[in-house]
Amino acid sequence: MTGKRPAACWLMAALGGALFAGTGPMGPAGQEAHEPPHRLCTLHSATRDRPTPAVSWLPAEPAQGAAVMIVVHPDTGGSRPEPIDSVVGMLAGQPLHFERGPNGRFWALSGIPIDSRESLPLTMTVMRSEADGEHVFLSMPVRRVEFPMESLRVDPRFTRPPDSALAARIAAERAQAREVSRNTHRTPRLWRGAFRRPVPDRITSPYGMGREFNGELRSRHMGVDLDADAGDPVGATNRGVVALTGDFYYAGRVVYLDHGAGLVSVYMHLSAIDVAPRDTVEAGHVIGRVGATGRVTGPHLHWTARYGTVTIDPLTLLELTPDEIEDLSRLSRRECGRGADVSKNRVARAIPRPHVPSAKRTAEADP
Repeated sequence: MTGKRPAACWLMAALGGALFAGTGPMGPAGQEAHEPPHRLCTLHSATRDRPTPAVSWLPAEPAQGAAVMIVVHPDTGGSRPEPIDSVVGMLAGQPLHFERGPNGRFWALSGIPIDSRESLPLTMTVMRSEADGEHVFLSMPVRRVEFPMESLRVDPRFTRPPDSALAARIAAERAQAREVSRNTHRTPRLWRGAFRRPVPDRITSPYGMGREFNGELRSRHMGVDLDADAGDPVGATNRGVVALTGDFYYAGRVVYLDHGAGLVSVYMHLSAIDVAPRDTVEAGHVIGRVGATGRVTGPHLHWTARYGTVTIDPLTLLELTPDEIEDLSRLSRRECGRGADVSKNRVARAIPRPHVPSAKRTAEADP
């Protein structure tokens, strides 16, 4: 593999965004911050004897395009503690699928859009058996990191505007991908334990990198390119069900795995597909072979992940597992930086849909 020019692929999305870099929190200038990799928000009730939930997320300042774990801790303070029965919520326009974790905590996985501004509204309703629900409104900080641009020379046919027939094909393929992203919110969580790389090889192009094609077309790389030889096996990043397979114009031969509870992983440019729709696969199960199909310069695997319709850096999934909920129980308490509020409204009141910062074009990758 040494001496070989890295293969590359291109998926169109809105410009702007940042990469989750490293395994710990980073400061504004990209320097590592000397604070724990979490943020714990204690919400204060207007009534002293009422319990108040505490909310934390990991990492403390998730980057644009990162996976994030949100945890609602058991009630703190008050003279009448009441156990939490369930939690529902929204982040970046996507529903959160909370599950009961250890010691009365509830946790959910989510994703930060690559075009997020400095913070995102997080809204939740915390419900108890003998009390009205509490509507929680928080501001989750988002870390920005600038990406470099790279220039690539490609076959001119990939940079010309598509004719009507090709445009219709591309639109149909995108619609299939969006349907998978919507349906995953109706699938129970299938993934469990740690996520894994689908191939062990080095990263040749990171998530979020800006690209210029033949000096004209600009896009953002909404996935991770992993160097590999044609025919190398590609393993599922975690347990899931095959939601879609196909031979797409940009993505080539592609497999979409629905991991449930909002999460989908995607494997592109395959030379062969070894699974069929509705197959259930375990982590590491071979789903296909590395190839050079679609819009590419050579054999490699383009791997990406989506939480609902939010495309995220799949490498950030490797840092977050349910086991880390236990680590969150040992956190020292810190006040929210801003935006923490709790209102004791009845559960029947709908949670307001969070405002999602707009961009000229939604940062959603092509299929």
